[in-house]
Amino acid sequence: MLSHFAQSDEADKSFALQQLARFEQAICDIAGLGLEVELRHICNSGGFLDLPRRILTWVRLGILPLGVFPSSVAGASRALNRS
Repeated sequence: MLSHFAQSDEADKSFALQQLARFEQAICDIAGLGLEVELRHICNSGGFLDLPRRILTWVRLGILPLGVFPSSVAGASRALNRS
C-alpha cells in the first residue's frame, strides 16, 4: 500500500501528519478485513529528513541522494547541527 506525502518538505508538518493518520487508519481498516498490508510507503525526501519516525517499509528519496534538499526548510535543523 502506498501514498506519498504532499507537503512534508514544508515547515508546518500538520498536513503531513494528518495524511499519515489517514493512511494508518486505512491500513487498520484493511487489517480489520483480515488482510495484512506487508509493504507500506508514504515517506519522501522531506518525510525522511523531518519525520524519520514515520518511515514505514519503503522510502522514495527523489533528488536527496544527489545532495539536493527538497525545499529550503526540509532538513534545516539537521543541516545546521552538522556545522
